[in-house]
Amino acid sequence: MFKLFKKKEVPNNNNNNNNNNNNNNNNNNNTNNNNENKILTPRINGADQSSTTTTITNIQTSGEKKLKTKLSKSELTKSDSTTSSLANSPRSEKAEMGIRDIPYDLLGKLLALIHGNRILTKEFMSTSLVCRKWRALARLNGNHFNLESFFKKVEASKMRVETIESCINYFTYIYQALEIIDIGKLCINNRIYSKYSIFLIESLDKITKLSLDMSKVTLSEFEVLASSLKSLKATKDVTIHCMTHHYCNAMISVFESLPELESLKFTEMTFENSNEDHDLFVQYLKKNNTIQKLSITLLPDNTRFLNSIKTIMGSNRSINSLQLTQSIKRPSLTSSPSSNNVHIPPSSSNSSSAAAISTSPSSFSNTQFNSVLQTSYSISKFNYSHDSLKELNLSNMSMNDTDMMELAENVLQNNQSLKSLDISYNKKVSSATMEQFLRIMCANTDMKLEFLNISGLSINDQCISLVGDYLQTNPYLKEIYINDSVEQYWSDGFRNFSNKLSNRPALKTLYLNRNRIETKCFDDLAHAISNNSSNVRYLGLSGTLNNAQSLHLICNSLGSNSNLVSLDISNCEVCFCPSLTDSLLKNRYLAKLNVNNCKLNQKTLLGMANSNLSILDIGSNNFTSGDTLQEFFESLKSNQSLYVLNLSNTGLKTKECQVLSSLLDLNSKIHSVDISHNKIKSSDIQCIVKCIQCKNLPPSTKFTLKLNDTKIDLLKISNDLLNSQISVD
Repeated sequence: MFKLFKKKEVPNNNNNNNNNNNNNNNNNNNTNNNNENKILTPRINGADQSSTTTTITNIQTSGEKKLKTKLSKSELTKSDSTTSSLANSPRSEKAEMGIRDIPYDLLGKLLALIHGNRILTKEFMSTSLVCRKWRALARLNGNHFNLESFFKKVEASKMRVETIESCINYFTYIYQALEIIDIGKLCINNRIYSKYSIFLIESLDKITKLSLDMSKVTLSEFEVLASSLKSLKATKDVTIHCMTHHYCNAMISVFESLPELESLKFTEMTFENSNEDHDLFVQYLKKNNTIQKLSITLLPDNTRFLNSIKTIMGSNRSINSLQLTQSIKRPSLTSSPSSNNVHIPPSSSNSSSAAAISTSPSSFSNTQFNSVLQTSYSISKFNYSHDSLKELNLSNMSMNDTDMMELAENVLQNNQSLKSLDISYNKKVSSATMEQFLRIMCANTDMKLEFLNISGLSINDQCISLVGDYLQTNPYLKEIYINDSVEQYWSDGFRNFSNKLSNRPALKTLYLNRNRIETKCFDDLAHAISNNSSNVRYLGLSGTLNNAQSLHLICNSLGSNSNLVSLDISNCEVCFCPSLTDSLLKNRYLAKLNVNNCKLNQKTLLGMANSNLSILDIGSNNFTSGDTLQEFFESLKSNQSLYVLNLSNTGLKTKECQVLSSLLDLNSKIHSVDISHNKIKSSDIQCIVKCIQCKNLPPSTKFTLKLNDTKIDLLKISNDLLNSQISVD
């Protein structure tokens, strides 16, 4: 499809007099000779041209126009060679600056020389400056290639077609073992880019993971690419973004051509009102026997998929991980994982009533399938033909009381394989149903659940007490998320739950954000923290500590705790809390503290400067006193533990930025700062960036500077951002 490279002859400019004489003689005797020396002399930052000239000599072309260099293998691969082009060469700093500024077309010629060379080793190809330049351009990361990102950079740089062609050829030449590729809408709906995408795909036969973005793509455009996708026989993992009924037939045709497909993920998926395509999709998943992991994130108003999933699970014995959610906005989950990261599993079991709970569930081999699921997707019962399902996520699927009880009776009652369960944010389920649901879970002592998310449900005081009972019957539970039960009020039931936290060695993560708890009931939780009887390492209480007494109880318990490494008390009125600052001075184990939007005052903030924290979030605190942040930055100059600091929306101005710059210059530990949502100028950022550049970070370390929604002109500081060790988000 493509020629490898176009090679132009460059006149001989050798400055050596003897060589000139020899060349003149040769030219007189061999007027038709095409052999020549090439000298590439890019101008770099206005520096003296002689000091930045890249010379590649003695390049000969045969009758077949193949390029070969006369440099020895050792010269090309040894970093201490005087002629080395390697990045770790003693002269690499100056050379790297030159490579960064070489125009694309000229760099394409350098690549042509590399392609024509047959003695270059893999070591050289992976470390040369030229390779580094193209890896940065395409954002290559190991065996992962984001083709969409590359074409975006092509557009931004207005790269010529010839150079694009050279680059694609280079990728197919050097990355023949590429395994993961991301294909976006530019790769599909742009005729030129689609041609290059097809060429690259057809040149690589080891791709195991594929991502497709179908937004703003027509069916005819996708069908052009689809025939090439069918050749990827090694593909095991496919992710589709913005799947609609328009692509159903073409997409299923691609899936059916992938014999090793194991994981299928859809994000922002909708079939609208197309019953025929919906049924076709369901029938494909029912019959497929290779897919083991199925993840579907739906757009709103697609709850009919809940019944469709029941049908699929009734017929498909191969799926062991299922996630079905809707992308409806939920309450802000500051400290809890997003719904996309929460996975939950269902497993097969015999259908039975809630009243007849079996305490000794049948083994996997003896579990029978009571066939009640037919081809229609409009059924109302969960019933599975297998025991292998490990992950189930039915978050935000508008499940009602009937659905929840069917899940409990037909899946959870006798299950032995389930490891992860997420039924969060199904707000139609009543407290009474959740009580029955949790009692069924408690009765099944053979289900070794490790992950449980029941956030956004009607969890009343009796329910939270039953969760505590379940902790006692299941020693394998590692993570619990019970956020946003704001319509309920916990009292004695929460006491029982807190007492059951003791001597649970497996439980490491507990999030209880945005709940209403009676103040006196925090005593038991604080006691479990202070005497280290609880092994919880990650605790979330955002928006839950609703008064000074509950705050004091929890903060005071930190002083003697040696298990907690992360605490989130954001969105609580910390204001002035001496017990918090005192505990931080005593505690040498707590590494991360989130006090975002806590109305911190000056004394509390300054107390945190002398702590042993590694990550501190003080964002969204409005410091009215003009010198509060300046004093805080001055105090941090001697801090040798903090390395991540969030200052977003804290009212930073020019004076504060000047002191922050001084802090970053003197403190060698801090390597990530978030200054988003602040009214600062480009000159302030420029000052900060220059101080970061003076830090002399280790080569493997990057400094992250977050500037989201900060109104500055990046063009004014672009020269300062050339340092590859500074990452700006």
